[in-house]
Amino acid sequence: MDPHNKEDLPEIEIAKEPENQTESDSQNLNNSEKQNENIILNELQPNIQVLTTVQEPEKGPEISSIDKIQIIIKGKAKKKNKEMKRQNKIKNNEGSKTDINDKVQTNDDINQLAQQDEYYQWMIELEKAKNEVGISQQKIIKVSSFLKMSAQRIFLLQNNTTSIESNSMSSASCISVANRACQYLYEQSKLQESVTKQLKEMNITVDILFFLTHLPLSAISDCFISLLCEIFKDMPLQASINLFNMGVIEHLIRLLNHPYSEIREKTIESICYIICAQISNTYQLHKHPYYKGLQSSSILDKIIKYMNSSERTNTTRAYAAVILGLVHQGIQMADGMLMSVVKALVKQLKPRSTEKVLRNVYELIDK
Repeated sequence: MDPHNKEDLPEIEIAKEPENQTESDSQNLNNSEKQNENIILNELQPNIQVLTTVQEPEKGPEISSIDKIQIIIKGKAKKKNKEMKRQNKIKNNEGSKTDINDKVQTNDDINQLAQQDEYYQWMIELEKAKNEVGISQQKIIKVSSFLKMSAQRIFLLQNNTTSIESNSMSSASCISVANRACQYLYEQSKLQESVTKQLKEMNITVDILFFLTHLPLSAISDCFISLLCEIFKDMPLQASINLFNMGVIEHLIRLLNHPYSEIREKTIESICYIICAQISNTYQLHKHPYYKGLQSSSILDKIIKYMNSSERTNTTRAYAAVILGLVHQGIQMADGMLMSVVKALVKQLKPRSTEKVLRNVYELIDK
């Protein structure tokens, strides 16, 4: 069972209002009958209001996120227990009374089986860290550690290492934990600039990039690339150079094939921040060896195709135009054809963006 899914609520039957009498029926009543009817209705009015008012179901005590996880994992443990008994019956020809059927029966046994589930342990610890009062550095470090642990476990699973026990978490469970941790960090980074600064200092970028480059596209959620965008804003020069050396842009370009437009747009924005960091620090892009590979690769063609797509918003087209314009300036293309395309697109945009980096680059390209 997916811990993100909510259980369906039972249908609540609501008492319906009694149907009103038709006009023809009411006309058949004589005056005395009408008077009697009015008297009866007045006496029963409080009760009728009770019946016809939609009453909210009584709410029980609110279940905490930790309790929800416990319920889910206990259900998983019960299912596992049932399967163990079934397999044991097959193995023992449905006979023995001293086998595992008698060993796992009580609620305590079920709880113990659930406690052995590694996914259960990770999720409980993550929720405890998230529920701590306030936003402290230690809290961010603790939540971030689940990203690193999940990335390391997925790496071991993908490489079929023998150090992983048979009952350990699957890749899907690791992704679920990482998603919860990443979503929390993104929400906090939007609330507190200090959180974003701390994440930059912790070099959490490497862990996020692992998920973006090693997972299938269908398993990548928007929280990963959204958090990456927050970290990439106002990126230091050396950090940008390091990302170029790692070939990060080539990995990010893969996300332009993601089925969700929000992730594709955030990808363009992330690439833009990497390149703008070098321009804003007056770094001579054409001297960087990576740009020769960038010029000869199909990355620019993919960005051009993406930018000209009809589904793109003006903001995304602006980011894509900035990428092409800055790369053009860096590698100093001889024919200038790409630059003319960029200028034509930029002129269609309103230069009123609140992003300081976009305003600066707009002036740079429009010279």
